[in-house]
Parts: sequence; C-alpha cells; structure tokens
Amino acid sequence: MVDNKIININKAKKNKHNNKQQVQKKKNSTGLLDQQNQALLLENNKFNTISSLVSDGVVIINNNYKITFFNKMAIHISGFMAKDVMGVKFDKKLKFVSKKNAKDDSKFIEMVKKAVITGEIKKIAKDIILIREDNLKAEVAGNIAPLKDSCGKIIGCIFIFRDITSEQEIDRMKTEFISLASHQLRTPLTTIRWFIEELYSGELGKLNSEQKDYLKQVLESNSRMIKLVNDLLDISRLETSRLRIAPKPTDLAELIKSVLSEYLPVAKANNCKFKFKTPRVGFTKINIDPILIKQVLINLISNAVKYSFNNDRSGNIITINLNKKRKDVVVTVKDNGIGIPEKFQSRIFQKFFRADNVHKLDTEGTGFGLYIAKLIIESSGGKIWFQSTERAGTTFYLTLPITGSKSRIEGKNLSNV
Repeated sequence: MVDNKIININKAKKNKHNNKQQVQKKKNSTGLLDQQNQALLLENNKFNTISSLVSDGVVIINNNYKITFFNKMAIHISGFMAKDVMGVKFDKKLKFVSKKNAKDDSKFIEMVKKAVITGEIKKIAKDIILIREDNLKAEVAGNIAPLKDSCGKIIGCIFIFRDITSEQEIDRMKTEFISLASHQLRTPLTTIRWFIEELYSGELGKLNSEQKDYLKQVLESNSRMIKLVNDLLDISRLETSRLRIAPKPTDLAELIKSVLSEYLPVAKANNCKFKFKTPRVGFTKINIDPILIKQVLINLISNAVKYSFNNDRSGNIITINLNKKRKDVVVTVKDNGIGIPEKFQSRIFQKFFRADNVHKLDTEGTGFGLYIAKLIIESSGGKIWFQSTERAGTTFYLTLPITGSKSRIEGKNLSNV
C-alpha cells in the first residue's frame, strides 16, 4: 500500500515536471515566433520607409501575378490609387504597352512571366510606355526582377520603373536642334569649299607655293567641318529612327573586300597588312543595307589601321574573319594595336568619347564613329561589341541576322551618300 502511494507521488512529480517542460517549450516557441514576427515587421517597415522615399515606382506581385505592394511613386507615375490595384492582376490595371501599338502589352507580360517562372532579370525595353489612369502616356525605364524566399523559391517579382518622359523630350529637342543647325551649316560649308577649290586650282590666277599651302590647310579644315556636320546629321537621323534602311541581297564577303581594297594604300602607308578569312563553305547573300554596313566596316577597319603599332619589320597584321553561327553572320576585325585601357572600355560606344591613348595618334577625331556604328548595327537587327587589352590589340565583333534587316522606307540616307 505504501509502495503504491510512493509510486503515485513519483508519477505526480514526473507529470508536474513534464507539464513545466511543455509550458516552458510553449513559452520558448511563442517567444521565438514573436521575435520572428517582430523582425519581419521591422524589415517590412524598413522596406516601406525606403520605398516611400525613392524616386522610382515600385510594384510587387505574387506568383499569381496579383499586386501585393504599390508605393507612392508608382501611384504618382501611373495615376492609380493603391486601393484600386492591390490584389488585382497587374495587367488588368497597369498597361505597359508598345509605343507602336497602345493595345499590345504582350512584350511586357512576357518579361514579367519570365521573371516569375525562370528567375530572369529583365530590363524594361525602350519601346515600352505606360498608359496612365487618365489615358496619358508615360515613357518609362526600369527593371523587372524575381522575388525569392529564404529557401530560394520564387514567390513573385518586383518591377521598378521611373518616368523618363521629360528626359526623352529634352533629348528629342537637343537632337532636333543639332539636326537643324547641321542643315544650316552644311550649305555654306559646301559653298566655301567650292570657292577654295577654285582658288587652289589656279582658276582665278596663279598662286605661289606659300599661298597654295595655306589654301590646302583651309581645305583640310573645311573637309573636317563638313564631315562633322554630316556625322551630326546621321546621329540625329539614327536617334530619331529617321534613317532610311533599304536591305537588298548582299554578298558580305565582297562588301568587305571592297572596303579592304579602298584602304589598302592607307594600310601600306601605316605598315599594315590585311588578312581576310572566309568560311570554306560559302553562304548565300543576306538582306542588308550595303551602304550602312559598309559605313560600319569602314569605321572598324580604318580604326584598326590608324591605331596599329608594331616595330617589327614584318608589319601589323589586321585580321578580318567572316563566319556563320546559328542564326547570325559574324564579322570580326582584329588588330595588334594600342588597345583600349580597361578603365575606358565601358564608355567606348558613347557619343563624343575618345580614350586618352588615342589622342597622340589622331588629334582630329570626334568620338562619333563607334557611336554611329553601334546605332547602325542595332537598327539593322544586329549587335556589336569588343575585347581589348591595352598595348596588345583589339577585336571588334559584329553580328547580322541571317534572316536579314527590316526595311525602313521613310527617312533619309546617310549624309555622305
């Protein structure tokens, strides 16, 4: 009997101890949960505070494509109130559409889906605009990126965008001004050149050697001015999509050979040799605008000649390759010249930019050549890039689609054509 009482007392003690442990565990669990909730609340407050201060619109959607966050700047840019869009599928309210077709939002929807499904980070395309709540159009720029949980699982995406309507309008005004000024300058410059050539040729009387030398320098300066004006006109046409693109079946190998033939005397004078490689199996002609692509080739090949150096008597070898890869034709122009310093490489296709190490070799450059080349190639449906090491040479690559370039009938030709 006594033994049973002792057993019961021990059981009671044990149960009491277990209950205390369970209560303690519950308290610990509740405390941990409270800490996690507080940490989450703190992070949310931080995010809300930061997103309310940034000058970009911030929109978050879940993996069902419904809007779960809409900051103040998104309200300002779109014109929609947060209460009108929260919990709604983004494409029902926010219309990010093509500039050419205000009803076509398929491109933006596809970018968002790729971010949610594949985790790709996408840049909002230049040809996309936002239709505001008041039906006005806002030109936008920004990015779309996936959102992931702590395990790396995609739970939605975020798009951050800003209104660049005013910036674009200022750019258009600058471009129009440059175009107008260039047009007004080209006629008198051409007239001046005609008069100087008459004097230089002796049509208006015999000149002594010193006079001819002066006139020759004036002619060279006039030529540089005309080239600058023509480059400015071409840039304004390319930037505003007013350059005519007239694709026709073109043998790219023959086009390259014609440029090499034109630059052979200059190459020899600079101790350079051309080495042109074409694929063993030829390919059919592709539809490109030969005038535009020739302009790009001239720029790349002339730069390769201009910026080559080699003390070896064998001379500088400039290698041009033409290949077919998948859906593209690839042209490479390789030199063993001065190269492009790494700190300048990100700016090489910018308008007006010239690296420090080229000034000694060419003091008269404008910094337009590669900028124009990039605009032409991209307008033709291709890409252009380079690899370079200072004092070890540069290789430029350009691609053109085998399917050919899209035609643009309206607009004007290059200024020097």
